[in-house]
Amino acid sequence: MTSSAAGMLLLVAIAALTSAARRAIRLHGSTRRLGWVLVLSGVIGVLATGVMLYEIWVSTLLGPDDTTLG
Repeated sequence: MTSSAAGMLLLVAIAALTSAARRAIRLHGSTRRLGWVLVLSGVIGVLATGVMLYEIWVSTLLGPDDTTLG
């Protein structure tokens, strides 16, 4: 997975979680579910950022001419 694909996946995940939070508040009026949705959004953001940083680190180690990782 490239960094741009991970970034797009992150945006889609945050959009889905935001939609779920709005639906939870509208249906139940509960901010408790909103808290869990925000926690999940943060975890997904941290994971996606870690994946992007790892890919950048690997690409700097291998150099621009090595395309064996896909």
